[in-house]
Order: sequence, then C-alpha cells, then structure tokens
Amino acid sequence: MLLQSHSGAVHLLPALPPALPSGEARGLLARGGFQVDICWRQGQLDQAVIRSAAPRPCRVRYRGRTLQVPVPAVLSASDFA
Repeated sequence: MLLQSHSGAVHLLPALPPALPSGEARGLLARGGFQVDICWRQGQLDQAVIRSAAPRPCRVRYRGRTLQVPVPAVLSASDFA
C-alpha cells in the first residue's frame, strides 16, 4: 500500500487506496536496510526521505519510473517526471 521492496528496488506508494488521499508515515523499513519516511498529498508523492545505516545507493520506483539515488536522499514527485 505505502511501500514495497522487492527485485532490488523500493517502490513508493505502489497501491495507495483512494480512502487515503493524503497522509504520512515515518520509519517504514525496506529490504536492504533502508528506512523511509513518506508524505503524500492528493494521492501523489509529496516527499520521501530514505536513510540507511550503511551509505549506499538505493533504487527507488514511483509511477513506473526508477531512479538510483545516493542515500540519504530526499525525493519528490518531480524527481520522477
């Protein structure tokens, strides 16, 4: 719903239900030792902060686009445009 991690990537808001058009979650854990804080507005990503105890890149997916970013990272929907 809010976060999914498989195939070596962290997927942001993969299945956000219409009943949750806006919100935030902190401390979500993803495979690879990544911790994610996420905020969304009107059904779209507003901001995601990705951290890891070991500094390494993270593959992040949102709306069919994939980015490889250094961690820590702060992302928004415009990064995936």
